[in-house]
This record gives sequence, structure tokens and C-alpha cells, in this order.
Amino acid sequence: MKLKVRVWIILAAFLGILAAFAYKVARDKKAAAYAAATPYQRGWMLIEDKGCVACHQPASGFRAPVLNNLYGKTIKLADGTEIVADEDYIKQSIIAPMTRVVAGYQPVMPNYQGQFTDEEMEALIAAMKPEEKPAE
Repeated sequence: MKLKVRVWIILAAFLGILAAFAYKVARDKKAAAYAAATPYQRGWMLIEDKGCVACHQPASGFRAPVLNNLYGKTIKLADGTEIVADEDYIKQSIIAPMTRVVAGYQPVMPNYQGQFTDEEMEALIAAMKPEEKPAE
């Protein structure tokens, strides 16, 4: 085998190992940040990681209701009824979003049944509540 080919093979292997190491470090750092975060912060980490912000933020063009401070608000549904955005409503809207579509929005949200642990679901709900400031 020519020397140039060997050098390229060694370089490719080295870069692969370096990339795997960098991925592991980033993953471990993210896991540590998640573990140290408040439920509110963990919820927003999940919302960003799962791509929910693509539709559920004001800058999204309002394809879906904004999640900031949603908890406790009265929501008008497409069928004309009104409901308070409590834990049950939020859970139901995540796992079976077509059951209660918010008025003015298309029923396009995918079903997330079984994709969140109970702890993650609690964090998602916490993210929709006003952030509690630590006591000084």
C-alpha cells in the first residue's frame, strides 16, 4: 500500500475517534446540565431537544399555541368549549393532541404517546408554568 493511502487511513481513523470522544463529552455535559436543572429548566430543555419550539413559539408564525405560561390559562377549543390548561389537559394534548384542538389552529401536532417518562412529562408541565424564582 502506498504511503499516502496509509496516511489518509490513519488520519480518517484518528478523526473518527476524535469525533466519538467529542460526542461523548457533549452528551455527558448535557446530561449533567439536565440533572442539575430545575423542573422548569428541564422542561424547556426537552421542548428544545424535541423540536417543539419550531411550532410552539411566537417566532414560529403561530402554527401552534405558545407554551410560555400556558398553565392555568383558559383555552378555547375548536369545538367551541373552553377548558383550563391544567396538568390533565397538557398531558392529553401531548399524548393525544387531536382530542382537544385549540381554536384557530390546524390539527397537525404528532402523537407523543409513550415518548416521555413520567418525570419528563412533569418537567414539560413545569415549563408551561411561570418560572419559580429561588428564594433569596
